Amino acid sequence: MELSMTPWSFAAIVYMHGPLLSAIASEAITRIASFDKHDICSTVWSLAALGICNIPLMAALSSSAIVRCTELNPRDLSNLSWAVAGLLIVDGPLLDSIAASAIPISTEFWPRACSNLSWAFAKLSIVNVPLMAAISSAALANIVEFSLQDLGNTAWACSTLMLQDLPLMDAIASSARRPIAQFSRQGLSNTAWAFAVSCVLNCELMGAIAFVVINHISQFDRQGLSNTAWAFSTLGVGDTPLLDAIASSSIRIISNFEP
Repeated sequence: MELSMTPWSFAAIVYMHGPLLSAIASEAITRIASFDKHDICSTVWSLAALGICNIPLMAALSSSAIVRCTELNPRDLSNLSWAVAGLLIVDGPLLDSIAASAIPISTEFWPRACSNLSWAFAKLSIVNVPLMAAISSAALANIVEFSLQDLGNTAWACSTLMLQDLPLMDAIASSARRPIAQFSRQGLSNTAWAFAVSCVLNCELMGAIAFVVINHISQFDRQGLSNTAWAFSTLGVGDTPLLDAIASSSIRIISNFEP
């Protein structure tokens, strides 16, 4: 337990101590058979939180996780997939095991499990249709409980994986409209981008996004301005006040634009 709890403690406060973590990794590899499911998930999460991609340790943890995947609950599966994606490790056998274990218990998913799992598979560009269908069903049942981050991550995942899930995107749009003013500037442009990529036009949502963007246009960087303009154009939404605001802000920082 100490081998998994110690790196977790350092990761929780984002404190990198190379020699200690290297020593823990070396010892953990030799004793991986004694790790239970909590030790495995905790250690993988710690590595991802600290941005450490120790290939030998991750290989050992992956092998053990695959064996124990059916023992994992939604939180474990969510954290494990998030960590693997955060380290950009495309581990096919592990991800297949996560998906196979997640689908039968998808009715137990809470919002963060839905968003983490969908984000992780999208981040690694892995389209697992049965898993995404299960996540969609779980999300639709609990969409009113989704946080801003959950809504944004799930929409981003659907668009990145090119999944045409109109009921889910409509539900996300309805839930996002109410707290839209609380979205970050990046969250606003990313949400508009996600709906544009998915070719889903929700006029009420786009109108709400436009209103908030106009009122905070000075806070948008070049990417936010460009992505927002692209999204509205792609969806055929000619919102003149928004486009004028984007144009004025773009002129001010045009020297920062990349080719």
